[in-house]
Amino acid sequence: MGEVGLDARFLPRHTWDIQVRVFRTFLELSRDLGAFLNIHAPDAWRSVLGELIQGDVRKAVFHWYTGPVELVDVIGGRGYMISVNPAIKVQEKHARVAQVAPLDYMVFESDAPYSYRGLNLNPLMIREVIDLVAKLKNVDVSDLISRARWNSERLLV
Repeated sequence: MGEVGLDARFLPRHTWDIQVRVFRTFLELSRDLGAFLNIHAPDAWRSVLGELIQGDVRKAVFHWYTGPVELVDVIGGRGYMISVNPAIKVQEKHARVAQVAPLDYMVFESDAPYSYRGLNLNPLMIREVIDLVAKLKNVDVSDLISRARWNSERLLV
């Protein structure tokens, strides 16, 4: 599955208007088809959230969310999910988000294949991510897996 969204960190600023036009096309398709979007939004978290709300998108996952912690409950309150991946092992912002995000809107992903800060992200690392999050949140691993499965299923129906 690919990602769609807006990127204010890695793409040149002069591409912003084009990014917005293309993203709005995906928003319309998501709304019309009832499909969820896997959101890419480095340094554009607020803008993307606003576009999702304005576009009346019902289901979305904020992929590898490292945005403002104060948006976590706004994102979840709209029914959107936040994904956690193996970067939690080396990225403090991602770990902080995982710690504060309620289980009701957390899912897990590998973002593989991708190399990040010495990690070769792959699907086999998801179990380790779940163990780390369970420890951070002081919850039972089986409860966390059950919640994440339920959240994933809600995206697909």
